[in-house]
Parts: sequence; C-alpha cells; structure tokens
Amino acid sequence: MTPSITSAEAKALGRRAAQPVKGPGELLAVFVPGKLVNTKNARLHYMAESRYKRGWRERTTLAVFEADLWRQSQSTFFPGWDHTPKRITFAARTHGKLDSDGLQVSLAPVRDAMIQCGVIHDDGPDSGHVFDYLPSVIDRANRGVTIRVSLRPTPTPGGAGA
Repeated sequence: MTPSITSAEAKALGRRAAQPVKGPGELLAVFVPGKLVNTKNARLHYMAESRYKRGWRERTTLAVFEADLWRQSQSTFFPGWDHTPKRITFAARTHGKLDSDGLQVSLAPVRDAMIQCGVIHDDGPDSGHVFDYLPSVIDRANRGVTIRVSLRPTPTPGGAGA
C-alpha cells in the first residue's frame, strides 16, 4: 500500500501546523525555525556569515510564501499596500538570552527577506514602518522567530501617533 501523501507534503503540513494564528487586524503571522546568531560577536568566517544570512532569507521567504502572502501582495484590491506603514513584531526563541542589540543584528537578514518578498518596501527610519523586538525567550527545543505584521495606524494631526 502506498502512502496517500509524499514525505515533502507531510513536512509542509507539519510546518503549516506549527504556524501561529493571525490575530485580529494582522496581515501576517509566521514562525521561521532556525538558530539565531549575533554575527557581530560570533567571529564567523565571512563565508559562514554569508551562509547564515542566506539561510535566514530563504527560510523567511519560504514561510511568507507558504502563508499565502505573495498572492495578497499582488492583489489589485489593495494596490501599493507594501508602502502603507506597518508594525512588524519579532519574538525570538533562542538557546540563551540575547540583548537588544544582538537581537537586531541577528534578525537583520529576516528584515531583508521581508523587503525581498514585498511585505515592506524599505526598512529605513523614514519608511514609516515600526519594528518591535520582544525580549528573547529561552526555548532550546523550538528555536526561531515569530513574525507578526499588522497595519500601523496613521497619526492624526494634533494627536498622539502610534
């Protein structure tokens, strides 16, 4: 008797089951598995650092595409949605605690992948996007990062903005 699904399909189903549920108003909620490394302190060879960054970009791209965000970004119903201000929240699960600077350095390739996928147009300070880094949680069995993207409310004139 042959199995009804292939091993690749079973892996894909397992990845989908491990994904977080989108909250109200969220455009994207994905978990990207992997080991986070602060490349500024790790003293990696330049080729090892390149492999690390490429691996995170590829895994993040795969997670975003599996979340069916690519079709939404190409939608004619909401053109230019990648230029609207967004709040991107990163929640890391690591082997040990990372300080805020190390966390931002280790998640830089993830931010780059968000640009490559079309989730955001730029990650500069004048882009309008807000990046929140939650303190890293020690979870040695399930290391990786949860990414949540939601639209950022536009500030009202004369009022407090988000």
